[in-house]
Amino acid sequence: MAPRSPPQGGPRPSERSEPASLVVGLWLTALALTLLFAGEIRSFVVHDRALGARPVALAAADALVETSERTRASWLAERLSSLAERAKPEVVWLREDEAAAPPRAPAPPARVDPPAPAGDAGVTERAPLLAEVGEPKRVLVIGASSVLLHFGVELERTLRTSYKGVEVTRLGKLATGLVRDDFFDWPAKTTELLDKVEPHVVIAQFGGNDAQAISLARRAPLMFATPEWDEEYGRRIEALAELVQSRGARLIVIGMPMMREPRFSKRIEHVNAITSERAQKSGASFISTWDLSADPRGEYTNSIRLDGASHLLRSSDGVHFTREGAVYMARKVSEQLEREVVLVPADEDRAVVVRRDIESKALGRSVSYLAYVPQTAAREGDALPALLLLHGADGSFTDWSDHAHRALQELSSRHELVIVTPEGGASGWYVDSPLVPNSRYASHIVEEVVADVGATMPVDERRGIAGLSAGGHGALTLALKHPELFASASSMSGVVDLAAAASREALVERLGPYADNRERWEESSARHLVEARPDVARALPMLVTVGASDRWAPENRAFAELLASLGVDHSFEEHAGGHDWPTWTEKLPRHVAWHAEQLRAGAVTPASR
Repeated sequence: MAPRSPPQGGPRPSERSEPASLVVGLWLTALALTLLFAGEIRSFVVHDRALGARPVALAAADALVETSERTRASWLAERLSSLAERAKPEVVWLREDEAAAPPRAPAPPARVDPPAPAGDAGVTERAPLLAEVGEPKRVLVIGASSVLLHFGVELERTLRTSYKGVEVTRLGKLATGLVRDDFFDWPAKTTELLDKVEPHVVIAQFGGNDAQAISLARRAPLMFATPEWDEEYGRRIEALAELVQSRGARLIVIGMPMMREPRFSKRIEHVNAITSERAQKSGASFISTWDLSADPRGEYTNSIRLDGASHLLRSSDGVHFTREGAVYMARKVSEQLEREVVLVPADEDRAVVVRRDIESKALGRSVSYLAYVPQTAAREGDALPALLLLHGADGSFTDWSDHAHRALQELSSRHELVIVTPEGGASGWYVDSPLVPNSRYASHIVEEVVADVGATMPVDERRGIAGLSAGGHGALTLALKHPELFASASSMSGVVDLAAAASREALVERLGPYADNRERWEESSARHLVEARPDVARALPMLVTVGASDRWAPENRAFAELLASLGVDHSFEEHAGGHDWPTWTEKLPRHVAWHAEQLRAGAVTPASR
């Protein structure tokens, strides 16, 4: 019997299988492409306002990247990208004067640390600041759920979009920390990432899951907050710092914020204390976020102001951030990051912030200052006037940055001034104490800070000095005692008559009781210096402002009357407000603009006119 022929027009078996094969093939191709471009997909999710607001989407994107790494698809993608780059024709543009020149040697690796002083404060020819300090290019962000979810997303977004030339690699893992390496081995993973990313800076945040017993192999667990637990957790922080620094990177640890539940918050506070101590002991930096979730009384708050509107800081669990809360925290943390490493803002109207560390002979320890440098001057080396801005009696060199960081960046650029915020010590009062060892804050400012700024920053010899409260006292007295250094001086809520502060314990400790040491006190009092040196005062432009309800208002009014009676050129402004930061930050633009005008008008200091 002849074989039966298939019906005319009917599909053959091979034809019936073609659609299914095509679908499977397309599906496998899509899967392969998805794994190859996992990093780009994750970046899109992170930066999309809608998808980036969904924790499920973020977790799925991270899982996709992890799958890509495990299947080696990410490695293949990197190889393909590398081959594509090599295939591009190399185009080199030369000026005519460079055409015959030999090829340049490769540029040295970018540095993160500021340059060492040139040694001579009068040096005006130097390499541009940014050419010396470099720009951190690669940043690795690691941590637990906060890094995986909104806070990590917004921090990555801020670093990528707000600064020039910054590449970010981020890895966050739910329910992980440094105490349970049996669950997730962060040291091993960090080693892997350091080898892969070769970062200049590593930003880490752990602690939310670490307020528990530490599990040890073949040993009893160490119970939380015992001396043994504290020592082991501190050792793990130091080991992380050592690991990062061994690869030439800088470690910056971000502390955990205050929590809604008081008992849990207390445990986190304990973790923060150990983390801060051991990180800084190991040469790493610690950024506190505790006060960012506290109200002015230091109590937990869930309310923030962002872009002129009120929002919730935390989600319903009282631990993780809302999208708006994460934006708020990322912006605040980035301001503090700018004080630790040189990050060049994408906005040209924001100055570069450089932190300098000085081994101070006057204070017997290492101290720091911040310099706000307009980008053009930092890039091209143009010499600008400098303004020293002093903090109050109980503050530090970061006080002005804590309260007016963005304003200082904008004012520095707008008025083309290098603004410097030096260390005046807690209760240092900008005096040289003959009684307290290593408390020569006046000498620190006029000898060490002025010299270091002149040697390392793009400045000329034009200098002004300003300050608030005890810093207002310091600005006026240092300018009156050193007219060869300062061409203008201003005070906000200043203690202009030191005799009126004779009951202050810190001053008594440093200068002795007023009744027995009047001469010593009056040598550091603005009012008495003006009376003793009216000719010097007449050559020094002064601006004095005070709030009508400020506790030092009577002394400031009397000081202005004294200046007027002696024919001293000055401006006195009494305004609404008290002795507080809202008043000082409101008046800051007025003082900076006034100094810029004075320093533009006179290219030299009063003593050399």
